[in-house]
Amino acid sequence: MIIIVFLGTIYQGDLGLYMTQKIYFSSWIYWFYFIPLPAGRILMLIMFVNLFALTLRKPLWQFKKLGILIVHFGALLLLLGGGITAYFSYEGRMTIEEGESSDFIEDYYIKELAFIDQSDKSIVFPQDKLFESNILEYNDENFDFDIKVLSFLKNSKPITRIENCSDCKGPFQSYQLVEIKPQKEYEQNNAAVIYEIAGINDSIDGIYASMVFEKQKNIINIDNQELSILLRPKRTQVPLEITLIEFEEVLHPGTDIAKSYSSEVTLNTDDLKRNVLISMNEPLRHREYTFFQSAFNRSGQTESSTFAVVKNYGRLFPYISSIVMCVGLLLHLSMMTIYRVAKRR
Repeated sequence: MIIIVFLGTIYQGDLGLYMTQKIYFSSWIYWFYFIPLPAGRILMLIMFVNLFALTLRKPLWQFKKLGILIVHFGALLLLLGGGITAYFSYEGRMTIEEGESSDFIEDYYIKELAFIDQSDKSIVFPQDKLFESNILEYNDENFDFDIKVLSFLKNSKPITRIENCSDCKGPFQSYQLVEIKPQKEYEQNNAAVIYEIAGINDSIDGIYASMVFEKQKNIINIDNQELSILLRPKRTQVPLEITLIEFEEVLHPGTDIAKSYSSEVTLNTDDLKRNVLISMNEPLRHREYTFFQSAFNRSGQTESSTFAVVKNYGRLFPYISSIVMCVGLLLHLSMMTIYRVAKRR
């Protein structure tokens, strides 16, 4: 465990936080050159099994060692909570403009290609489907056509197109994409996908491109019905809705530097509606979700607030296990003191 923490710390500067966590802590094994070594998940499982086996040993199941037994159960709860967090937790962001509402979280790293019609109904294709030569089928009651993925770029840079591309459509006629080295922090990468649409008509069939940081989205018109196409962060629906009532920023006196900022929001669920103030040090907690005030954006008269959202079923385990271990230690120390006093008499 010490070695993997050391390596993760060293390589974080080169790989970035996301890739470091993925390689060393969120996987079963990692490769140190050509040598496979246990990663975070295997080490956590080994620690849990080892501690559980130690807890089952007969010498520990004595009344005078009750406190130590309780400490062991507390440590097992802590490891169990870590496993639940590792497997089932989810992190993302929610950005809302003042007066608007949102019921979905955007992933920091994973993308999706979305086709959105005029009724705001969407058909999405996840990032793991966006590999070279893969054929995506778009089927609904209005449209039926194929999308062939030509390439997916983890990070890209648009440059002015020098040579004419007769098969290119939309904004892609005026630029081309160059793949560049990915940034250490994955959310800063301008991911892009180049794809070919076929099966509609000659005026629409052709090659398109969509980028995450795109000023112009592709819009195709089929029988007077518009279909927008964009590459965006993966969206996950949540069983609640957040409405941003007002955003407030407090500046340091005489400067433009933010001292603090907060958001007054309304939390809406099937059985609950309440107003909550989310500030930098006071998150909103609702069941397994926690909303942190993360950032804000001001564009003209429009203000928006960004919340870092964490879904974690194991959130309470560290608190519960800490209490259990403290109780166990206090009980053990008390019993040892009583035994020593009784022995002297």
